[in-house]
Amino acid sequence: MPATTLPQIRAKAALEKEFPGWRVIITDRSNWWAMRGPLPPDRMNERDTVEATSPEKLREALQRLATLAGEEPAAAVRPDVDHLSSGGRS
Repeated sequence: MPATTLPQIRAKAALEKEFPGWRVIITDRSNWWAMRGPLPPDRMNERDTVEATSPEKLREALQRLATLAGEEPAAAVRPDVDHLSSGGRS
C-alpha cells in the first residue's frame, strides 16, 4: 500500500480548510473522497459524498456543489499545484 505523501497531506489540509464541514480522504489507490454529515433534515437531499481522481478535480466538484448551494468556500491558501497533479510523485 503506497504511503500518503507530504504534498498529498498538504492538499488534503488545504481542501479541508477551503471547504469546512467536508472531511477529505485519500485512498491507497490515490482516489480522493470528500464526505460530510450528517446533514440536517432541511439539507438531506444534498450530496454528502464526492469522489475524484485528483485534488484539483475534488476542489472543482466541491466548488460546483458550493455554488449550487449558494455557499462560498472559505478563503484558502492553495498548495502549489505542480506537484499535486502527479499525486505527489515526480
